[in-house]
Amino acid sequence: MADGGVIARAFGARDVALGVATIAAARDGRGLAPLLAVGIMVDAVDCLATIAAGERIPRKARIASAVLAAAATVNGACLLARELGGTESTHRS
Repeated sequence: MADGGVIARAFGARDVALGVATIAAARDGRGLAPLLAVGIMVDAVDCLATIAAGERIPRKARIASAVLAAAATVNGACLLARELGGTESTHRS
């Protein structure tokens, strides 16, 4: 079995890469939908994989990880909905 620290660093690096790519796309005025969709997918898989691991992960760590991944999934979905819905409502006078 792999060391949990190695796995955490790997997932952390992936999340940082997605975050940096999303920020760069926003700054360049490029569409964020594809990056947000990928982020939603990986966060949802993280949540489900954490839950599926069951007792192989300590209870507190399992709950914290699943809650964070679920929250990231919901946040990403909200951001994607906003991106796809346009920004007209945020520019009202």
